Amino acid sequence: MNFNTPEYLVFLPVVAILHAILPQKRRWALLLAASWLFYFSWEPLAGALLVLTTLVSWLCALGVGRARGSAAKRALAALAIAFSLGLLAVFKYSGFFAPQLGLKILLPVGISFYTFQTLSYVIDVYRGKIEPERHFGYYALFVSFFPQLVAGPIERPDKLLPQLRAERRIAKSDLIDGGALLLRGYFKKTVLADTIAPCVDPIFASPEAAGALSVLVGAVLFGLQIYCDFSGYTDIARGSARLLGVELTENFDRPYSAQSVRGFWRRWHMSLTSWFTDYVYIPLGGNRKGRARQIVNTLAVFLLSGLWHGAGWGFVVWGLIHGALISLEILTGRRAGRLGTFALVSLAWIFFRAPSIGDALTLFSRLISGWESFALPTGIAGALCAAAALFALDRNSKPSPIATFAMALTLGLSALALLGSGGGNAFIYFQF
Repeated sequence: MNFNTPEYLVFLPVVAILHAILPQKRRWALLLAASWLFYFSWEPLAGALLVLTTLVSWLCALGVGRARGSAAKRALAALAIAFSLGLLAVFKYSGFFAPQLGLKILLPVGISFYTFQTLSYVIDVYRGKIEPERHFGYYALFVSFFPQLVAGPIERPDKLLPQLRAERRIAKSDLIDGGALLLRGYFKKTVLADTIAPCVDPIFASPEAAGALSVLVGAVLFGLQIYCDFSGYTDIARGSARLLGVELTENFDRPYSAQSVRGFWRRWHMSLTSWFTDYVYIPLGGNRKGRARQIVNTLAVFLLSGLWHGAGWGFVVWGLIHGALISLEILTGRRAGRLGTFALVSLAWIFFRAPSIGDALTLFSRLISGWESFALPTGIAGALCAAAALFALDRNSKPSPIATFAMALTLGLSALALLGSGGGNAFIYFQF
């Protein structure tokens, strides 16, 4: 079930109404059933993997909490981590080798997100930061809570679990703020991201035919497209959760206004950045063991970040580019500035978006040899209008009534067009 489908627009209000009617002690069962229905509708096998991962991590964490010796605790924590990462490796990273072996392996939607959530839970229990959750239903709901299940934000157990257990009446502010987030998210996705996409896709589909100006425009517009798409998803997720009395983590803070690449990552996909900081960068030593070790740790984190996004060498290169740029900032103590950071991040998106390393290199070569034509991509006018709307939207965290009406109107017209065409584009981060 996708957020931008008629099914979800029926599913969400039904769940929200039932949730408001039921007593607190019954709500977890409703939300867990709704979450599993939401996820199993994608692919039953993927749902079975989700339940299996949930059960194994829950049992191992219980064992960690009850174990008396440190060796037993380490063994159980290692088992849970190995199991979750093993499934992730088989179903996601076998993509590196599957084509050569003639295999086609299912990629369960959202597996990277819920795997990291189970890992943070087991690690926090092992560290003594939290007590193990003894109620399987609440823990399963923490792992599979449908608003953020398939594309985050990646929630920490000490933030989400207490909210799922808390007795709280749905307030008027929850409905108003949740509705505003839903409107903002659907506008970003349906009106902005999906308007930019037709301008971007042909450039990356035929790299050898793209002119230099088209490559530059395509790189910039893809950066805006993926931001509208992913932050739009996050707004819908946060709005959906808010209707259920749950506040999810903010995942974006105007990342393209950052003055440095390091600043960009403090504002982009913040739940992933903080996860890697707490569970990889700091345990590796962070910046506490000298400048050289800090650089190695930074490169390791961004290598893993690239791999987290997908089983493709383009993602690896994209991650290492960001790691190298941040390492350069650490070594020189200098920042690229807002325009320079935007340019560097936009060019790096080419490796992220291109179907292969070869295609990405072709696009970069066209930046040198492709100035024989100054033709702009098809649909550039609509894409530029979408970019201007995004700029105005990001400048105002709380749009005026007129802006809200305009968003609702354009979203309604866009929805009518989608109904006529049979549906909208899937969210980009659903593949991760």
